[in-house]
Amino acid sequence: MKIETIKKLSKQRRKFYIGSSLNITHINRQLAFLTPILDDAIDKIKYAQQKQALLSPIKETAQIFEYVKNNNKKKAAIYALDYLIFCFSHGCCTIKKFIRRELMFLLERIKHFIAYELKEIIQPSTFFCFNFLKALKKHL
Repeated sequence: MKIETIKKLSKQRRKFYIGSSLNITHINRQLAFLTPILDDAIDKIKYAQQKQALLSPIKETAQIFEYVKNNNKKKAAIYALDYLIFCFSHGCCTIKKFIRRELMFLLERIKHFIAYELKEIIQPSTFFCFNFLKALKKHL
């Protein structure tokens, strides 16, 4: 189900759907699709940073995927990330175990990437993933 459709549901039905096994299957598919793309994007950003002394700051989700050449993959990855964040912010408790299982190694790479390699060119307050990771760490 698309985010726009879920948002139209009443609060009670939205919470029920987000916790349902149907949504868990959808979350699992989104994570399976998103994980290799994020991993590849991090590698390409690190490579580009080594080639250039200064990169433009990352200010929105779409910029993380600018190195993904296939537009369909890029759109799907952005949707997957937005969907996962939407479910997480609307109280999906079961998403935590999927994040632990599927994304923990990737989250560690992102934290390392932000902390050691991009701290000079990105202002932490403008990078939305920084706040997402801090919130995620509190909930895990």
